[in-house]
Amino acid sequence: MYSISVFWDFFAVYTTDAFTCSVFFLTHTLVHSYIFFPFRENKLSDFYIA
Repeated sequence: MYSISVFWDFFAVYTTDAFTCSVFFLTHTLVHSYIFFPFRENKLSDFYIA
């Protein structure tokens, strides 16, 4: 969807807690889906959500 996978991979490397990873991923996805929705068509959006 966005560049979430890159951030997700980066975060996952530093934790072995699957539950924390899941919560973080879901929260991260929801927050960016709503807050950055206006920037969806903006190519600069990748910098905001990276």
